[in-house]
Amino acid sequence: MTIHRSPALPSTAAPDHLLADAAVSHDLCHLLSLVAGFARLEEQRCREHGTSHDTATSLCSIRRAAERAIDICRDVGMHARGEEMPLVEFDLTAMANDLALIFHGRGVAPLDLAGPDTVLLHGRRLAIERAALNLLWNAYAATDEVEIPRVQLRWGQDARHAWLEVVDNGPGLPTRLHGDLSWMEPGADQAARGSGSGLGLALAAQVMRNHNGRLLGRARGDGSGAVLRLEFDTASGQ
Repeated sequence: MTIHRSPALPSTAAPDHLLADAAVSHDLCHLLSLVAGFARLEEQRCREHGTSHDTATSLCSIRRAAERAIDICRDVGMHARGEEMPLVEFDLTAMANDLALIFHGRGVAPLDLAGPDTVLLHGRRLAIERAALNLLWNAYAATDEVEIPRVQLRWGQDARHAWLEVVDNGPGLPTRLHGDLSWMEPGADQAARGSGSGLGLALAAQVMRNHNGRLLGRARGDGSGAVLRLEFDTASGQ
């Protein structure tokens, strides 16, 4: 029997690697939704029956982290489908408070917050939050062996800029990472802070380039530790 094949039609499907990304993000969203749901249920039981403060805060952190991971997976799915995240107006202060809740249950130094009541910014909120999360993860990793670790999240604005920065009392940044780090690309500076892949700084730098902003690195005022700043040019309307 002869099988006659129809001529191949031009494909409108996304490349295989993007379809794989979309599929993985889809499945992870569902699994993480279970984690967030179970944590929410246990939080409710804690409120009804009473439990230790540490347990309650840990459950809150688990739920918040799962919810943020779901948002990131949805972002990956949108990118795989060729969709753009919308630009929105949001409050940096509210975002900082949300980030603090994620880290509240780590069992390490609490995240100190310092900033005004409201700082409005126009941009892709989830992308900026991911950049801040990467800076915070780096800061906690840098202070793992510090006797009295301290990590601080600060934010503010002036006539030209809105900014958010992560400060830690770890061993500090190499001198090559002082100044404007917006040039960083994945793989450009492996293990930028002495451990890990350096991907977190590269991701933060990419987010800032996409927002016409800058990623800046320096030491603290006393010359120790590290300060990494996400700086946005508000004078140009960004």
